[in-house]
Amino acid sequence: MKLSKIINGELYIVKLDPGERLPDSLIKLAEDLKAGFLTFYGLGGFKWAKIGFFKEPQGYNIIEIFAPSGSAIEVTSIMGSVLWTGKKYHAHIHVTLGTIDSSKRTPTTYAGHLIEAEVNPLIELFLTASSRIDINILKETLPHRFQ
Repeated sequence: MKLSKIINGELYIVKLDPGERLPDSLIKLAEDLKAGFLTFYGLGGFKWAKIGFFKEPQGYNIIEIFAPSGSAIEVTSIMGSVLWTGKKYHAHIHVTLGTIDSSKRTPTTYAGHLIEAEVNPLIELFLTASSRIDINILKETLPHRFQ
């Protein structure tokens, strides 16, 4: 286990609107806040989502999920972080999603790494942003995020 103390940040409540895309909206938010590191958790809904399941050595196996007509993909949990690598922002997001097909009565649940998604009807996030963070601490603790 690697434990690193970072400076406490500011807490925000964020509402993402229909049509906004992840991770782009979170990266833009990090840029706007001039944050070195964001952490967040939340819930809401998506119109569609691409999620990945890590598989070495090729990276991620990706599946696409679409909301049934007149419905949304339930986002029962979304969590992750966005960090500044010194060159660009890097987002790492995980989700638990649920959908129901009109031909079935049992919902289907998915969980994995969020590659991309479109918000519908909204996403509520509770976010902590730290602008004063030593990037060397992040590199030491999370070196895989800087590759």
